Amino acid sequence: MKTQIMEVETETPEEKVETQQRERTYAVALHEAQRLIGFVGKDSTNSHNRYKYTSAEHMIDSCRGILHDCGLVLEPTEVLHTIHECTRVVGDSLETVQQMIVGCGFRATEIISGENREYVIEVPVSDRKGTPYDKASLASQTTALNYLLRNLLLVPRVDEEVCAREDVADQKVTHDKDRDAAIEAVQKEMQQLGAVWAEEVFGHYNCEDAKDLTNEQLKIVLDRAKVKKQQFIDEAKED
Repeated sequence: MKTQIMEVETETPEEKVETQQRERTYAVALHEAQRLIGFVGKDSTNSHNRYKYTSAEHMIDSCRGILHDCGLVLEPTEVLHTIHECTRVVGDSLETVQQMIVGCGFRATEIISGENREYVIEVPVSDRKGTPYDKASLASQTTALNYLLRNLLLVPRVDEEVCAREDVADQKVTHDKDRDAAIEAVQKEMQQLGAVWAEEVFGHYNCEDAKDLTNEQLKIVLDRAKVKKQQFIDEAKED
């Protein structure tokens, strides 16, 4: 006799719709952040090998404002140290050594819906002589955040020569001629969606009028208005 275990759905249809709406809101915010970030230039030079690289501080500074403008916050959740065995070349032979690995957990949250995602980045801890363990671990944790931001926002890896190209630079140009149309579109959406939604938007961006929003924020608000309207359509279908 064959016994089949039936999976019982714990979510009601209304809860499923709400979950899908939160997931969509998070996806829209992340999509906008990835669209706005552009490239992040190399601001530092390795003193030993003389190559240029993007410092973690520059990456964090470049990404933080974009994340916040898109309604996303990133926070650390956990730090876990583990020991791994690895093989490395020493002279003409191979040697098995123990390597400390730090695993850094992060949570990205869309602040209006509360929808979030968990991410973990693992980075080796440097065993350079003379470096205190705590400082080496903190340096690796900063590196992990650097890698996460690059991967989460799909920050392109570009050389200085590519960054100087006119077609790449043009991606950062703001077209003021479209600003008035965007402001008018946002004002129209606020009228259609109601005063409560408009107050949420103004409260989020700490302003009192659509004219106070930046061009990037105007685009984000228009995208969120589309999501909000789709929510109304989905709710109407459920009814």
